[in-house]
Amino acid sequence: MVPKEPSEVLAKETDLVLRLRVLVILALLLAAVVVSAVVLKITSDGEHDELENQFAGSAAKILSSFVEIVPDKIAAVGSLALAATI
Repeated sequence: MVPKEPSEVLAKETDLVLRLRVLVILALLLAAVVVSAVVLKITSDGEHDELENQFAGSAAKILSSFVEIVPDKIAAVGSLALAATI
């Protein structure tokens, strides 16, 4: 086998180093995208659950307040109706 010229070896190694750099950059970009997507998903799910819990708590408070107020309002309307018919 004929030994290659130093310039050929240098050109081939330079090309291989360039390919390796591109491969490493792509791997780092892929890792960054995956980590960002996972963090976004986890954060989004947590915020969604927190929103649902707050909504359920607020709805329960409103419903309990409504249940407490309704008998008083019905009694007032009944008294008004009784006063109007007398």
